[in-house]
Amino acid sequence: MKNFFAGFFLLLIIGCAEKPKMIGGNLVGTENISSLDTVTIFAAGNSTFTSTLNMGYATSNLAGRTANNEEIISFYNFIPVHAFDSLVGATLDTTEIRLTVNYRLHVTAPPVEFDVREITSSWTQSALNKDSSASKAIGSISIGTFSATDSMNLGSTIKAKIDTAVIRRWIESYRDTSTADFYGFAVQPKTGVVTGVVGFSTFSDYSGYYPTLVIKYTTRFGTRDSMIVSSGEDTYIARLTTPPATFQVYGGFGVRSKLLFNVNAFDKALMIHGATLTLTADSTSTLKSGLVPDSLVVFLGIKGTTDVDSFSTSNFAYGSHSTDSSGNNIYQFDVSRLVQSWITNINVNEGFVLRWASEFNSAERVVLYDSNADVTKRPKIKLLYSHR
Repeated sequence: MKNFFAGFFLLLIIGCAEKPKMIGGNLVGTENISSLDTVTIFAAGNSTFTSTLNMGYATSNLAGRTANNEEIISFYNFIPVHAFDSLVGATLDTTEIRLTVNYRLHVTAPPVEFDVREITSSWTQSALNKDSSASKAIGSISIGTFSATDSMNLGSTIKAKIDTAVIRRWIESYRDTSTADFYGFAVQPKTGVVTGVVGFSTFSDYSGYYPTLVIKYTTRFGTRDSMIVSSGEDTYIARLTTPPATFQVYGGFGVRSKLLFNVNAFDKALMIHGATLTLTADSTSTLKSGLVPDSLVVFLGIKGTTDVDSFSTSNFAYGSHSTDSSGNNIYQFDVSRLVQSWITNINVNEGFVLRWASEFNSAERVVLYDSNADVTKRPKIKLLYSHR
């Protein structure tokens, strides 16, 4: 009996440990098939565009400026969980914002400095998108500075002392409706300074790393106390100096690409047993941190929209970085199910849309060889197929 249960348990483990099949890997059985053929088709065209995205609810709030003068500004709105009544009549000794670094891309040599400025118009995490104009929403005067002498290493906490007069006015706006509303803080690189891109923990992250506002004060009775505010909402906006000219994806800036393939010549009765999409990266123009998964996502294109994130999850595939036999950096995707849907007209062939997998939490850029590149690096799909 003991051996019976041991054997049963072993079979159970083997059954549970079996790897799931790849998407499209079991579309059509190979029984009763007289022959399998292969063919490689190359991309018929491509384009690159920016997508309007809501960057709220990410786990990394980005800020920085690249060597190409591309800028990201993070927004924070602290919401006190209790009233400011205890600060009425108190003297504000110091006020400080504390942020924890959880991402970095090509950060420059120290000191790395960011200005804190007051946000001057209403915004919400759910409504502010990546392309929202910041020029009308951010004050021109710095009310604090983050300055790190360690290039803002991962896990480090950086601090900026904030003008107490600004905090006092914010406190008064809670008590006096005639006082102008306060809309939070913007963190952006100093004017003209290249910082690289830094990511900070958000209110959606682990509680020990939330953005924090610390107010130290002396009450009207002469006792010293402090208030810590670690709840609120945050997001970021991104500015590109010029539209992207090359075939690429650029996380954080919402740059995506579209890739077209012509399958009109294929018989609609064709059975796809495998379809591998291969993209080759231009390593000299690619920017990666090594801190997030090195993966791209490919979606079925839909006519009239580029908002691919609203589509069914059955219509996409992941491609991870690898190296081919010639030493090229490539990304490969199993797109069997997607191509089969084109051939049988289940989905209209509007091509693929590509994006960086960790688009919201990082600013990685992958430049890809396009449909006009040398044939050895051109986007291609290798098909394994048969006729019914």
